[in-house]
Amino acid sequence: MTEISYGEQRSPLQREVDFTLKQGVEKGIAKLREEFGGDDWVEFIDPNELLLCDADRCVLGQIYQDEARERGGDSGYFYGIQKLELGGRPAEYGFSITGVQESQWCELDPWQRLNEIWLDRIAEISK
Repeated sequence: MTEISYGEQRSPLQREVDFTLKQGVEKGIAKLREEFGGDDWVEFIDPNELLLCDADRCVLGQIYQDEARERGGDSGYFYGIQKLELGGRPAEYGFSITGVQESQWCELDPWQRLNEIWLDRIAEISK
């Protein structure tokens, strides 16, 4: 796993959250590699549109949007959760956020961090 540097001093709490998010993203990448038999899933991602807090623009939303709509659904995110059999644990795989108290959001901005981590990994995989 590549060490992601944000070019700034991170508090212990920020580093802890970053570590947890990175672990989740790596599990998500492994799950997608298993599903696709490799890294072909990155072809479905438009990095300029990636927004993890949006069900249509997130990783699963972009990957599964067409398939979800073909099957009568409207969200690739929720379809992807079902297809990958993630149950109620999408944050465990880096597809969502959990465990961050609302009072910490300003300091941590977990959605932005998760977005940055996914973008870094997608760029790395796409090379």
